[in-house]
Amino acid sequence: MGRKNYISILNFIGKLYIVFFIFSNSVSAKIRIVGIDPVYKIITIKNYYTTTEDLGKITIAYKDTVISLKKLTLVSGSLLCPAKNFAFFSGLDIDYDSGSIGMYDNRYSPDISPANFADFVQWGKPGQPYEFIADSMGFWVKGQYLNTAPPYSFNGGSTDHGKSFWQSYKLPSLSMKFVYINPYKQQIGIKNTGGSNVDISNLYIANDTGSSDSLSRTPFQVLKGKLNLLKGDTVILSGLYTGDTIGSAALFFNIHRYDTINLIDYVKWGRGHSRFAYLAQQKGIWDTTKFITINQGDSFHYIGNFSKLQTGANYWQVYKDSVPDTIKIDTTSISNYYQINDKITIERTNNLLKIFNHTPNKLFLQLYDQQGRLVLQNQLINGNNEYHTSQFVNGIYYIIVQQDGWHFLEKIVITN
Repeated sequence: MGRKNYISILNFIGKLYIVFFIFSNSVSAKIRIVGIDPVYKIITIKNYYTTTEDLGKITIAYKDTVISLKKLTLVSGSLLCPAKNFAFFSGLDIDYDSGSIGMYDNRYSPDISPANFADFVQWGKPGQPYEFIADSMGFWVKGQYLNTAPPYSFNGGSTDHGKSFWQSYKLPSLSMKFVYINPYKQQIGIKNTGGSNVDISNLYIANDTGSSDSLSRTPFQVLKGKLNLLKGDTVILSGLYTGDTIGSAALFFNIHRYDTINLIDYVKWGRGHSRFAYLAQQKGIWDTTKFITINQGDSFHYIGNFSKLQTGANYWQVYKDSVPDTIKIDTTSISNYYQINDKITIERTNNLLKIFNHTPNKLFLQLYDQQGRLVLQNQLINGNNEYHTSQFVNGIYYIIVQQDGWHFLEKIVITN
């Protein structure tokens, strides 16, 4: 075989190798960069797989630096990222005006080579570091760049690449959501809607006056749950100093700047001016013309879909919560009737505790004793649900009735 033929065969094999890896990466690159915040140096990584993946083996390339995700600061989420979940990292010295971020997937091979190059995005101007590799591997088109204002978010699927799948950031920075507010009692509930545990003690709530405090400082006090929120859990805090029938609350990631980048969630009740409504509208999470109409004593609960990021006044429902702290269920009386709100009625007849579910949905019931022990749990079907009170010793109990998006907590006294 002649030397020229030998070299031609090698070149052909090399091209097949490159084509194979381009195809392989475009199909299997399911650990993706989905958010970039050049102001606070935060990037968001999403695991599109249906299995938990080790993000510690993912490497980020920017400027002249290549660094493992495990050497960055984990803001939220987990390096062992569950399926379809996100992780937030800080610590990259990226520029606001222009820059680029590339990603190497080293879960199966430790070497930094084009074969492991898996994602890329550049903003501000073209010709950023790693653009050539991204272009040759099919992850970006040479000369293209994001020319809108940062921060940026990815709105494509697991195998989509390129400028057309990026936009200026419109989604909340973290997976925290207001789910319950009672201005009359100065209470607020925040739910972790993401897939990982998050400590929210350093987040801030600001009101219309511009005053703000971190959730771990006075005047806030934890009434239920804890600030180190487990995934899916809700913490209830007191100390929300706002108006009763007119007010608003804004949840911020960092209080050093009141801007759309830092704004996580927002809610407004009553007609009137709100300092942060415009920021919320810019962020795409509230309409400045909309508000929740309440009367003194009312509370309101989020009833939207977390996975669809439904936000705004239309996804909040008002409840009548101006009720006594204690309901006494006297088992010696002929009848003891109490209307909690438009969803739940409690009635005691003879030795029965009747809980009437006025909704067509199945609600979840839990009953705790004063020591915090769960003594009863069940699904409340539509209509009447009956429980014998004789099975409980005399004392104080806590009834929790909940459905995704709202809950009711009430203290009761049972005497037999």
